[in-house]
Amino acid sequence: MLAREDEHVTALRRLTADGDGRELVETVQRVVPELLRRGAYGTVAKILRATNEQRQVPGAPTVFSELAGQLSQLAASKDTIEQLLADLHSSDKDRRTQVVEILAAAGEPAVAGLIKAYANGDNQSVRLSVFDAMKRIGPSALDPFLARITSSHSEALEAFGRALRADDLTAPRENDTTLLQVCQALARFASLVLVPTPHHARRPVASGG
Repeated sequence: MLAREDEHVTALRRLTADGDGRELVETVQRVVPELLRRGAYGTVAKILRATNEQRQVPGAPTVFSELAGQLSQLAASKDTIEQLLADLHSSDKDRRTQVVEILAAAGEPAVAGLIKAYANGDNQSVRLSVFDAMKRIGPSALDPFLARITSSHSEALEAFGRALRADDLTAPRENDTTLLQVCQALARFASLVLVPTPHHARRPVASGG
């Protein structure tokens, strides 16, 4: 399959019935770990997109739902997540976007690493990619992230919330305007830090002035 990656992605998109489709899906399941290992994120991202698009089609073969679950598990392995988090520092924006897609597919197992990457990141592009991944994962990623934010400026979190609410989820994913606004809003406040989370949820400390 490695020599015919795009062919198999096309075949996934055209699949309309179980039958031979299961053999194709099993082939994809076998080869994705190798694709991830060698950093062929573009192909993996295409497979993820094709799978998610096809599973939403009315009457779609059940193998697509099975494949989506398998792909999520493969992306969520410890070694894969560590590799993906390291590759978020790539200078290639397209590659970072592909990494974000795969981390989003990994879901909750990637959250702790994403929060750490945001806290330790000194590059706006990396933080933007990290935050994009957390947004795609959803509340299971954003809630612990927000719980670890403390600021003497309540305006920081208010700006964060406004930017999130303003985001048009139907907009093309390559539109980074809202994410940039969020990161810039947070960056404006020098006192904003990420802190260890106690067993109970920590609330932001409002400004006294």
